[in-house]
Amino acid sequence: MHKERIDKKEWDEALLFTQEEVRKRIARDLHDGIGHSLLLVKRRLDKTLP
Repeated sequence: MHKERIDKKEWDEALLFTQEEVRKRIARDLHDGIGHSLLLVKRRLDKTLP
């Protein structure tokens, strides 16, 4: 019974770690994507404005 609790605790910790890594990756991808899009918009505006 004690080993089952330890296994479940380790599983829960691994799951939480994995979820947090996925959240970080998604946040990084969103940040990079939005930053890239804003840079393109700025460059286009710079070309069209006098």
